[in-house]
Amino acid sequence: MRAEVTSAVPEPATVLLFALSSLFLTRRRR
Repeated sequence: MRAEVTSAVPEPATVLLFALSSLFLTRRRR
């Protein structure tokens, strides 16, 4: 049950990490 909830609504930490990674890559690329 917990796995389903996690899959349906990703934790805020994962989203933050993804955003940070994207920003870091963009900054490094430029």
